[in-house]
Amino acid sequence: SACRLGRELTLLAAAAGSVPSPPYWVWWLGGHRMFFDAKLFTLSDTFPANVGVLEIEDKSAPDPISNGLRRQIDWNVSLISEESALAVEPVASSNSDLAAASFSANVNAPTISLDAIIGTRASLKKTGMSLERTHTC
Repeated sequence: SACRLGRELTLLAAAAGSVPSPPYWVWWLGGHRMFFDAKLFTLSDTFPANVGVLEIEDKSAPDPISNGLRRQIDWNVSLISEESALAVEPVASSNSDLAAASFSANVNAPTISLDAIIGTRASLKKTGMSLERTHTC
């Protein structure tokens, strides 16, 4: 759904603000592995061999205090330098899915397709705003 796409994109962009290099993140969309460039805000299906990518092991779970309405973000992020070292499917803890299901979360919700992303992106209007951020330590 568009909500899931927006939520995932927001989380990736937020994480990229804290981990600026490399700018590429693995993002699974509709069962296809894509590479999200957080600096340019673009997607590609080509592995960026010159810098590698960041791959997420998602161990997030529903927040029990919120009755399953919020999630506790728990990501292990790894730098992958060679395409052959990438996971063949999204790296997620099955325990997270079980926990989500126990809070009535829909762990089998549909995923967004690449065609939907391309169609939605094409319909966006330029605002003239810059999305670049400065990073300070």
